[in-house]
Amino acid sequence: MVTERFHHILDLENCNGNIEDPKALISFVEKIASAIEMKIIGGPIIQEGVRDNPGLSVLALVDLSHISVHTFTKYKEALVDVFSCKEYDKEKVLEISKEFFATPETKIRHKEVWWGK
Repeated sequence: MVTERFHHILDLENCNGNIEDPKALISFVEKIASAIEMKIIGGPIIQEGVRDNPGLSVLALVDLSHISVHTFTKYKEALVDVFSCKEYDKEKVLEISKEFFATPETKIRHKEVWWGK
């Protein structure tokens, strides 16, 4: 394997109203990209979910992979996904996500995957 790969996934329950705000979600993705020093080269794009599974999905292609967010408004849940071939500060992603989505009742699970030399 020539390049290392870093993948961090956050699963948030009991989120605040930001999960329903398209402009705020786009700004959130842009803030993460800036905080972890990744250049957005495509997007962010946003798409509304289907009636049976309402929510919003945001995707930004960054110079070394992607940042995405999927919200499930019916259940007040959000998933944040950062994948990169460049190591980045996962704690910054976690802190920005907490600031943006959290309520006192929010629960956050996270999974980290790493492939490397």
